[in-house]
Amino acid sequence: MTIAMKDVLRVVAEQFDVSVSDIKSQRRTREVLPARHVAAYLAHTASGMSPREIGAHLGGRDYTNIVMYCRGVVRRLQEDEEFRQLVDRLQTRLRSSEVS
Repeated sequence: MTIAMKDVLRVVAEQFDVSVSDIKSQRRTREVLPARHVAAYLAHTASGMSPREIGAHLGGRDYTNIVMYCRGVVRRLQEDEEFRQLVDRLQTRLRSSEVS
């Protein structure tokens, strides 16, 4: 099953209480940045998209930014149990029928 970027963006936006357009925007607020980072991570891990593809979906960001976003999420997953549970719930939701 391939997970579409639009589904990743929608699920993450709902969880973080931001809009999809905020995630794609140039905004760097403390509400938007974590959502953008998690969206990039989930797009890479759940859909197998390349950093270049993800960057194009996230407002034309350079692939190096996407790589750094993913590394930051991986680091936080190792250090923060509550964050890991949140990401696990999002991954489960993306794989379930809730996405459709």
